[in-house]
Amino acid sequence: MIDFFCKNLWRWKCGLPEIELDTNPYRLTLDQIKQRNCNHPEFATFDKMADNRMIMGFYRYGEVGKQGMIRRAEYLKMKAEEYLKTGNMECLLDLRNVARVEWVEKSHPNAHFKSIDDKNHGERG
Repeated sequence: MIDFFCKNLWRWKCGLPEIELDTNPYRLTLDQIKQRNCNHPEFATFDKMADNRMIMGFYRYGEVGKQGMIRRAEYLKMKAEEYLKTGNMECLLDLRNVARVEWVEKSHPNAHFKSIDDKNHGERG
């Protein structure tokens, strides 16, 4: 809290507007963080388009959980590489849906969940 006060004192002395306490990211509630980071308007479009493809996938491949063993790991890698090469955002929809089906059906022989922090969080820029 003292750090926050000192930053504002410095800003006031320099003629800059003060930072409001509720805009400090460390003072946000979980609901506020969820609203800002999980409910972006573009996510609704993405989810609707992905869900439409899941419906089509029902007719092509069957019900999730009953599609059988498919090598999804290789498909995920291929789609990620295709997106990096072409920038076609349809690949992102495919990645989302195939990952969801893989979460349910676990075609990878060593499928498991272990929460780790590899310290590799991408770069800002």
